[in-house]
Amino acid sequence: MRTVKKTSVEIKTMERMEEILEYLITHLDEELDIDKIAEVFDYNSRYFARIFREYFGVPFHKYVVRLRLRQSAQIILWKRTIKGHWNEFGYMNKSSYSKAFRQEFGKSPEHFLKEETEVPWMPVREKLFGRPVSMYKETIQEFSAAGKAMPKIHMNGFKIKEQLGYWLKKPDSEQETAPEIGFWYCAKESGRPELFYIKGRPIGEHDTPSMEENLHLLTIPGGTYAVFSMPFTGSNEEKQFTVELLSRYIFNEWKLINHVNVDGNGMVYETYRDDKVFIHIPVLQPENLFVEGSSRGTGAWTDYIDKHIREDITVASVAEWAGYSERMFSQVFRLYYDMSPEAYIQKKRLYLSARGLKRSTSVDMIARRYHFESLEDFREKFLTEFGVYPEEAGTLSFQSVDLKSFYQKNKKNVHLSFRNESPIRFIAVPVSKRENFMDAEDIPEQAARHFLEDAPVFLGTEYAGAGEKLAIWDEIPDSESGEMLYEYVVGPKVEKRPEMNYLPLEVKSYELNGGWYAVFESENEDDTTDLAANFRFLTRCAFYGWLQENLYRYDGRRLTYVKLKGKKLYFYVPLIN
Repeated sequence: MRTVKKTSVEIKTMERMEEILEYLITHLDEELDIDKIAEVFDYNSRYFARIFREYFGVPFHKYVVRLRLRQSAQIILWKRTIKGHWNEFGYMNKSSYSKAFRQEFGKSPEHFLKEETEVPWMPVREKLFGRPVSMYKETIQEFSAAGKAMPKIHMNGFKIKEQLGYWLKKPDSEQETAPEIGFWYCAKESGRPELFYIKGRPIGEHDTPSMEENLHLLTIPGGTYAVFSMPFTGSNEEKQFTVELLSRYIFNEWKLINHVNVDGNGMVYETYRDDKVFIHIPVLQPENLFVEGSSRGTGAWTDYIDKHIREDITVASVAEWAGYSERMFSQVFRLYYDMSPEAYIQKKRLYLSARGLKRSTSVDMIARRYHFESLEDFREKFLTEFGVYPEEAGTLSFQSVDLKSFYQKNKKNVHLSFRNESPIRFIAVPVSKRENFMDAEDIPEQAARHFLEDAPVFLGTEYAGAGEKLAIWDEIPDSESGEMLYEYVVGPKVEKRPEMNYLPLEVKSYELNGGWYAVFESENEDDTTDLAANFRFLTRCAFYGWLQENLYRYDGRRLTYVKLKGKKLYFYVPLIN
């Protein structure tokens, strides 16, 4: 029988090995000498080598090689090229890299790139502290389940990986045997989300629970699932430890080394049969990647305006078509094109008017064709723009930023890397004021100022002078209109959740999810000498150029973000793992 002491030792061992694994994964681009790693974690080298092999099932060097090959395979799929990978991952030449790659995946890097859309998962460990583990992938059709709800809990701090097998933690007279299925579902009661654990059974098409049973009837989404299992015997404490052991392995090891994303449209659930526990994890497949609609992306905005320029279009109507609020559309448009959408529409109309006048079209007709308020309004705006009246129009040209040409010209000056980032927390304030609703706000200029100078609310606090600051777009409710507005927010990185009660209401706390990111930086040693210009440069190259070419790799469920660390600016685009 498992003792409390033995269980405690095994959990501590797992926690320690999880720390080591996370360190290895985040330092794969560095030399990983076993003696140095042992020293980092305060182990004797020979003892570390032995416990590592006992825990992971393979020697340290072989395990690192397998991690590196998987990361290199992932990068091959992201970059769509093989060139140079052997140098990045410690191989002297292409031949030695190809040999190792073939041994791991059964095919050359060239054939892998041609034939595969995802990196094969690393085989599961044979045993966890002597308990056999198995895993298989299964496509599951949507089905229904019925069961009783255990007492509700609030969502604050809830982590599914820590709450599997919840029925074992709350034993009662009805839980002498395992339910056929157990899962968490979220319901809104008393106006706020609350979680309930359901323990019950799957039900077939003709299996309708009676009213007397007083059961909840819920739907389990279909999709691709990774299904893990372990023997499930012994006392309740032994069974609870089994579920905890398997859950920790799935979320803290297997998911990490295989770059797996849990599919948010599915449901994590447990089943119990044949003295085994099965944990079902919905996994995101390449063919189901969430991608923002490219037909209405940034690059299509000017195309849409140009196509409808003879219509009575407004910034509001274009913003609605693009799926943005009017204010956010104006801010982002200016960020990419160096002018407000109002200015673009007017300049485009004036330019086309000038072209029409060269063909001897009447000034009055041109004014009406392009929806100017009056002939006088048209003549005044034409004079302001070109320095002459319409009747005197000569050779004129229209200039605006061509994002496609800009990216093609400048992408060679951007350094791109791929990183597996840990979750990161920061606090921030909006960079602009809402009363300037219709102003042509310059996000790069305002973001640069907030990056380089502390916002007044942080002066005199422990958050002043931070070495790292981050920025994202955030959805913020407008107190006057009640509508949701998008604000660009900037603020310092923090190591722990701050005491928000001591900070002004305009300060908000954010936590960005970890995972794989494409990370962009300029070739400058110091970006702060002209931070606004570098901000705009990287925005166009990363958030427009590279992203337009790689939408199928973009994980739209996580946020893009910007970081200033020291004197360097970094742009992060989340990737499907």
